[in-house]
Amino acid sequence: DAEAWARQLEHELDRGVFLDRFEADKYTLADILDRYAREVSPTHKGHRNETICIGALKRDSVCVYRASALSGKLMAEWRDRRLRSVGASTVNRELNLISAAINVARKEWGIHIENPVSLIRRPRVPNGRKRRLPPEEAQRLLEVLQTGGRRPNGTFDGGARNHWLAPLVEDRKSTRLNSSHVA
Repeated sequence: DAEAWARQLEHELDRGVFLDRFEADKYTLADILDRYAREVSPTHKGHRNETICIGALKRDSVCVYRASALSGKLMAEWRDRRLRSVGASTVNRELNLISAAINVARKEWGIHIENPVSLIRRPRVPNGRKRRLPPEEAQRLLEVLQTGGRRPNGTFDGGARNHWLAPLVEDRKSTRLNSSHVA
């Protein structure tokens, strides 16, 4: 076995396709996600949410695997297990985060692995919902959106913080009413 491994290694070196997998054997997926959260995530607008998502991902058993052991089969099993508790959109967002962390590890940190996320099918996201507010709900929404005042300590005293929300909803409501009468 050792001789076969040595021949394979020499063959890869001769062909110029040798990849040093030492780093990939050294780190787990959790290690990669931790480093991504420390070094890359702070540069993103959604840093807080990304960090929370990484924390949740790290609690999963898939994160104990070495980077070199990650495979499409392993990620597909994770995807299917995750789909039993959350929706397809959440799983796709989490797959995007894992894929981004692995790509940074490959391209910038010298961890030579194939991205297993690119080997699996993504869950299909259902079409979004279309719903119109009934007039009584629209009226309640407008009441809540009326601009409130501030208390002496600077906190809001109910109502909307943004005074443009109520006119926006009123405009949409009148546009919908006018267009329904035209037809």
